[in-house]
Amino acid sequence: IGWGKRSENGPTSRLLRRLQVPRIRTQECIESSNVTLTSNMFCAGYIEGKMDSCQGDSGGPLVTRYRDTTFLLGIVSWGKGCARPGSYGIYTRVSNYLQWIHQQTANSTAEPAQ
Repeated sequence: IGWGKRSENGPTSRLLRRLQVPRIRTQECIESSNVTLTSNMFCAGYIEGKMDSCQGDSGGPLVTRYRDTTFLLGIVSWGKGCARPGSYGIYTRVSNYLQWIHQQTANSTAEPAQ
């Protein structure tokens, strides 16, 4: 989900856009796209490069739905260009930061969304 570019050399979007990309096993990502990942990262996208996050999407969410709940899995981090064949998008693995998130929001007075 984001307002990033629709293509590597194109303008940023004037509309909030979303696309669906599959998560990729870490070893497959490393071997097929020749990247170095830490345990705080994961890959998503298509090796043939048909859809991807792009410049302007960084910091945006990668979410999944389970039953009637939406979960934040990742945050758009980086990639080699946009939707380039042989490359995946790289995302920050939010689950590795849950303890920190809970510590930062423990005293929050915000009401939960209905």
